Amino acid sequence: VVHAADETGQPAMMASSDANRDATENAGGLTCSEEGKRAEGASTLTARTASQESGCESVLEAVSEPTVASRTLAAARVSAWRVKALPTRRPPAAPKTASEFTKQYVLLRKTPEAFFDFLQLVPTERCAVLVAPEPEVLRAIGVAMQTCASKEKALWCLQFLDEMSKAPRFEMTALTLDAATSRQLLHVFDVLKDLGMTCADAEAQAISDLLPRVRAKYL
Repeated sequence: VVHAADETGQPAMMASSDANRDATENAGGLTCSEEGKRAEGASTLTARTASQESGCESVLEAVSEPTVASRTLAAARVSAWRVKALPTRRPPAAPKTASEFTKQYVLLRKTPEAFFDFLQLVPTERCAVLVAPEPEVLRAIGVAMQTCASKEKALWCLQFLDEMSKAPRFEMTALTLDAATSRQLLHVFDVLKDLGMTCADAEAQAISDLLPRVRAKYL
């Protein structure tokens, strides 16, 4: 086979090989260019995704911050209310309404000494208006009187219970007292009877006359 020579005197086959090599190099260059574009596109997509994630985190932070602040403020308000509402060593003021009595009852009912001091602030002639004769209230009063009554306070305790028995619905409450409340009131009358026997003659006589009548209203 005879190959024709080109103008430079090189064989045509060599020229053809050079052309093929150039085409391959050009193809390789195109491939590298495409890979570069793909890499650039991937970098752009990664940066965009990171930016979106960062934006989402910012939004979440912006939403969560007020929520945390609101909870902190609410907790501070609750703490302030507790400090204001809970009893202190200073005696509470005399109740002017039934709701004021109930509020102090809720706060003091588990502390017989404090509750007994509070009961003495209630005007005896207004017991029927201020004190709701509910079984749990009667039981708390009974515990306070049994724990703290003295011979100096025995007559006052009977007078308090006597006036409270004039409250509306008292008779219905007395008829439906549970066993625990009845036992507690029974203990109270026994304690007052014993205290009355240690009082001076006039006061002891007053207790002796009043106690049976008051006891009959409750038991």
